[in-house]
Amino acid sequence: MNGYKIANRFIVRIVIGSILAIFIGMKIDEGLHTKALITICLLMYVIIGSLVLLVREITHGRKN
Repeated sequence: MNGYKIANRFIVRIVIGSILAIFIGMKIDEGLHTKALITICLLMYVIIGSLVLLVREITHGRKN
């Protein structure tokens, strides 16, 4: 797979995932009356998950 395509997919994943994580996390935090705990956890999940998928895409591309 082309390097630009992999980078583009990674950036889109991070941006969309972060926006959703912030929006959903804020709503849950308001409902549970916590101080951004769920928001931070969801953002960490998005970032780590996106990095794992990036590594998998890169290593899968090298095998083929």
